[in-house]
Amino acid sequence: MPVVSGQEVDLFTSTNLKDWTFQSAIKRAHDVGNGVWECPELIPMKVKGTNKTKWVLSLSVQQGAPAGGSGMQYFIGNFDGKKFIPDSDETMKNPQWLDFGEDFYAGVTFGETPGRTIMLGWMSNWNYVGEQKTTPWHGEMTLPRELTLVRDNSGYSLKQAPVKEVNQLSQGETALDVRKIHARAQSEKRSISKTFPARSIKSALIFHGRKIKHRIVLALNSELRKTVRNTLQLAMTQAASRFILIEQKTANRSQDRIPR
Repeated sequence: MPVVSGQEVDLFTSTNLKDWTFQSAIKRAHDVGNGVWECPELIPMKVKGTNKTKWVLSLSVQQGAPAGGSGMQYFIGNFDGKKFIPDSDETMKNPQWLDFGEDFYAGVTFGETPGRTIMLGWMSNWNYVGEQKTTPWHGEMTLPRELTLVRDNSGYSLKQAPVKEVNQLSQGETALDVRKIHARAQSEKRSISKTFPARSIKSALIFHGRKIKHRIVLALNSELRKTVRNTLQLAMTQAASRFILIEQKTANRSQDRIPR
């Protein structure tokens, strides 16, 4: 069992879940900011497309995340039942980030999900949690996401996507017209508008018996890969819109955040 202690993770073992024996410690090699490590977990995962098993050490940090404030890191290695062995000397010095957004923290995985690794996190950030003035509740959880361990030329990393069960909550669809954007164009603007009934945008994604009310699914043709940058604007009104930026060369997608 991993337990955080300031700037390190201590590993304990037990045969009866009552008496515990200290086995080893994982030291923090790279300080990304202030605050202790939190919510440690050691997760065995098969490398996609192989029978090889690696271990993922996931942790939450209070400061220094890519979007500011708190976030989650992970490290890849092996575990012999007593000691976590990082893949290389650089592994602990260069933590990977599980999420680059501002609102994913303290994620843990579910047990008893054969062949799948499903994680649920806290949709908040220590930078602003005190500003959330909601009642009678305070804070909320993310959608469950399924993690996959992959390997490419740069090494091992985690891929993730919302669990497939989310699709079962859809209530039909409203399709927009197909529009072709020429890949060779330096800059091209196309506008598609669609009016939705007011009842379809009343509430957010909710499980436990309540249906998803609205979501947007974008299908982009592979021709977009020929261009350097694509920007999509989703707007309910001219004054309330979101921008999605797709960088084809780096395979990155980002969007401006909905204000708190």
